[in-house]
Amino acid sequence: MKTCVKNGFALYRGKTSYQQRTRGAREAPEAKRLHLESSALQKALQQSADTFQQEVEEDRIQSLKDLEDYVICNLSAFWHAIEANERLILLHIVDEDAPSIKYSFTIKPDLSIVFHYLKAPTHKLGRNISIPDVASAKREVMEVLEAIEKWDRDLIWTATTSKKDTVEIVRALFAKLCKKQEEDDVHTVMFSIEQLNLLSEKKTPCKGKRLRDELQSPVSALDDPQADFLYNLLDWLDEWKNRTAQYDSGKLTKETLAALHQTTHGLVEIARYCLTELNMLYVLFGKIQTDSLEDRFGK
Repeated sequence: MKTCVKNGFALYRGKTSYQQRTRGAREAPEAKRLHLESSALQKALQQSADTFQQEVEEDRIQSLKDLEDYVICNLSAFWHAIEANERLILLHIVDEDAPSIKYSFTIKPDLSIVFHYLKAPTHKLGRNISIPDVASAKREVMEVLEAIEKWDRDLIWTATTSKKDTVEIVRALFAKLCKKQEEDDVHTVMFSIEQLNLLSEKKTPCKGKRLRDELQSPVSALDDPQADFLYNLLDWLDEWKNRTAQYDSGKLTKETLAALHQTTHGLVEIARYCLTELNMLYVLFGKIQTDSLEDRFGK
């Protein structure tokens, strides 16, 4: 005979219905805590993965136009953007009496990158900045542009950074010289003139302070940044001398290399003699160049 149980009535006399249900084992507090923590951790990891994937998709370059819109929207006043010939050209122009382009950063339709410093192509700037061959992500392009801007700012205001990075730039640029020997000599000498002019223009004691350029200040000690610059230049000339035995192009003639080496070494020795033997307070390099050297390397 089947027993019918109505709502509100117990199957057994004196016991309520909830007391008659079969109960499972109660979860221990520590196990419950671990279960909740694991669940929360899995949820957080999934949210993090979703956010990361969303950022990756947003950072992905869909086309040159997509990259142009992103870069121009986030570009600082340091750069001037030009959209021409199906490419994006970013320029930093030095505002002088005759304005000139100091940096050019070109992105082509295939997203390849061509970078020029002082009209010379290079893939490295200073010791720490590498220019990628291809733009693979939007933020990567912006990080490189911001690094170039910061490096330029540090180059102007920090004499030590300027001295070391100038040597690195010289090395990088000489590796990009043309293959014809005559053009090698012309480009090499012209660039050397620009660098040595920083030293040869020091004809007044206060010029470096006025222009906020320590390399144009008088040398008052052998460990000054100006003297360190010359020591680094001598090291580079010794390294460049070894290049003549390894390569047929992109090298200096013996006469040009000897003239640069003797000029630089002479400046170092004169500074050493004047400061240590004659006890002079400072040395102005611009006052001790001879006419023949000025004719060759600039006034």
